[in-house]
Amino acid sequence: MFQQLGSFAEFERNRIAECVFPGMIKGVQKGNWQGARFVPFGYSYSEEKKLLEIDEEE
Repeated sequence: MFQQLGSFAEFERNRIAECVFPGMIKGVQKGNWQGARFVPFGYSYSEEKKLLEIDEEE
């Protein structure tokens, strides 16, 4: 029974990944930040250029 539940969980995990990954790629192509909620320390995100820039103050 546990093996069957594990196989269902693996199947669902793969289905979710198949649905989410193309959306992430489209977001990157539009220039959206796909990282964490905050940009990495020492960087700032430029919405105009849609790139990470080094923040000298940090």
